[in-house]
Amino acid sequence: MRRPWSIYADSTYPEPNLGQLTLPSPGSTLPDSSVRFTWSPVAGISYYDLHLSTVGPGGADVYSSGTVRGNSVTVNGIPARGATIYAKLYSWVNGAVESWGDWKGVDYTYTEAP
Repeated sequence: MRRPWSIYADSTYPEPNLGQLTLPSPGSTLPDSSVRFTWSPVAGISYYDLHLSTVGPGGADVYSSGTVRGNSVTVNGIPARGATIYAKLYSWVNGAVESWGDWKGVDYTYTEAP
């Protein structure tokens, strides 16, 4: 069995068939250390995984949602130092999460609350 977390792929440009972060607005400053992230659901995509990092795209040193079936998560404990937060929203495509398929991600940046 192929493990979904071992087959992440990167996408530099948003693909129309992948989930897109909508709130907070990409590129914005986060309001405080507890933030609800919402993305657009996509027909045919049942699973998502949000990673947040202060190190770089795809990292998860701040947060990793794990497999999510909905279209939002609330993240608590985001640092508030005014630094860059790298966000990557992965979408599971081409199969059930328990079988063959691919995680494809789209990168975003935010600024931590000051």
